Amino acid sequence: GLQVVRRDNSELQRDLMKNLIKTMVKEITQDELTCMDSGASKLEVLKSRISDLVRSYNQDLVQGKFPLEKYVISQSISKKGYEKTNAAGFKSAALGHVKLAERMEKREPGTGPVAGDRVHYIIVKEAPHLSHIKNRTIDGVTYAAKDWPPRHERCEDPTYVKEKNLTVDLAYYLENQLKNPVTSLLEPVYDKSEELFLEAERNLKSKLSGNLMLTSFFAPKQTENARSKVDGKNDEVKKDKGKGCASGGTRVMEDFFKKKRKSDENKEVCS
Repeated sequence: GLQVVRRDNSELQRDLMKNLIKTMVKEITQDELTCMDSGASKLEVLKSRISDLVRSYNQDLVQGKFPLEKYVISQSISKKGYEKTNAAGFKSAALGHVKLAERMEKREPGTGPVAGDRVHYIIVKEAPHLSHIKNRTIDGVTYAAKDWPPRHERCEDPTYVKEKNLTVDLAYYLENQLKNPVTSLLEPVYDKSEELFLEAERNLKSKLSGNLMLTSFFAPKQTENARSKVDGKNDEVKKDKGKGCASGGTRVMEDFFKKKRKSDENKEVCS
């Protein structure tokens, strides 16, 4: 239940968790048992429900069907949020939402979030404010190429994401906002629930690497209406071509006989 109401989770995660809980507590009907293979148990029906729901969310995420608002996460800034180390000894200044608050203040002085405010952000793939850094080193820390730019530097204001057309880090949301909480919730009832995400992980990896997914090789089937429209157009083209040929042929023959009559008349005059 906590996963559904926590504001530091994205709306995408809250929606999925809410629907999962509803799916798990919904009574299993006799029709569902009948539709499954003979001898199917209620647990198998429940797993089938869960699988369909989770895979649906995964597919929509990979295909980028969710609106930007679904990815927004919010966290509050504590009173000591801007200090290097807070009272608990935690380096809060390295937190993504704290770094974002600092950038927002620099962009528009006097309008940035302050202590006690909630900072709304989206995890993106780019970090435009780090474009001037060449050696991947921030505050004395050098990051590996695979970790650059670091995640806490990729938290960005949703409005800024829209303005700059930044790219949502779908891999982060699949792993941290869907897979981790779902597998934790399903642990008592669904063995190896992480396998529900294998296909989405493969497809997303292929998408990010620029490879085509298998489904892209299959063109959609043409409907009967579409075929009839195409056939109708072809028939019209054929008729038009036929008319053109007929009228063109007639004009040629008329010109031929006109010239012939004129030639005959000239011969008579000469004789």
